[in-house]
Amino acid sequence: MTDETQPLIQALARVHGSLTEIATVWRRVSPDRPGLPLALPLRLAGSVHDVMAAVGTDPAGTPARLASLERDLAAAATLTGVPGAPAAGDAGLWECARAALAQARELAACLARLPLAS
Repeated sequence: MTDETQPLIQALARVHGSLTEIATVWRRVSPDRPGLPLALPLRLAGSVHDVMAAVGTDPAGTPARLASLERDLAAAATLTGVPGAPAAGDAGLWECARAALAQARELAACLARLPLAS
């Protein structure tokens, strides 16, 4: 991690943390919401970890990875917003994840414009 990438890594760490908390919430509500794919938030957290690992080696590719991750997060967040189903209690966590991901996308766009250090 370099000084330039540290803020991006920190934003991604917040996304990762939110997703692991969401996984905990989903496990707790699973008796009332048996259709929730309990492994999904952890798979998404793994994807965030993969992006974090690639930040230093491929900064130009990071914005595309984050855009894909943003789509996946949006799709996953809709799974607990089903009308008529008991609330999962994860809405605030999804908002935290989205906000941190938006910050990460801004930072990645800036990094992608920087020349690579030799």
